[in-house]
Amino acid sequence: TAVACTATEAPVETATADEDWTTTTDQWMSLYREMLKFRAEGGGLVNPPDVEIVRVVPYEEWAQAQVDCLAEQGFTASTLPGGAVEYADVPAEQGPALNLAAYVCAAKYPYDVRRDQRLPEKRAIAQFEFLKSTVAPCVAELGYEPGEPPSLQTWLSDYNATGNAWDPIAEAWQASGSSHEVLMEIQSECPREAPGLYPEIEGLNY
Repeated sequence: TAVACTATEAPVETATADEDWTTTTDQWMSLYREMLKFRAEGGGLVNPPDVEIVRVVPYEEWAQAQVDCLAEQGFTASTLPGGAVEYADVPAEQGPALNLAAYVCAAKYPYDVRRDQRLPEKRAIAQFEFLKSTVAPCVAELGYEPGEPPSLQTWLSDYNATGNAWDPIAEAWQASGSSHEVLMEIQSECPREAPGLYPEIEGLNY
């Protein structure tokens, strides 16, 4: 049976109001190792290999980077809406090899692992304002319904409680009946994140 994975499957930590993103390579690498440990455990890998990072890929490119990497190792996969990867069916005896390949590709081409954490409060506020001032109007201009934005405090409460809060792209997608074509159109035309939400870290290869 084919299975799917997404860029952000690791447990998400909540940041306190006075915290900001990690800014050093060592801090980032610590989060990266936690992500790899989680993926190794999920894939049943007891002694996963050491893998060198080739490039930290943007979130919107992560799924395609995994698909391309898996193809190089002889496995077929495809991208799904929302940044997920779907693996083609393989015989049971090839399951461990596929799990290993998926681990290696995630290690070679990781997303920014700060995504496994909640946004620090000041960046969460910036993202909410960006969703309201930029993303929602863009969605509406395409002819879709972005939904009514809540108050900042309601949005922050929802976000900190579950990681999910009002998102005009998600609202429009759900209103369309979860249409893949609608999601692809919106994502190609409208920005998703406030500028500088995940500032680059010196010493990492982007």
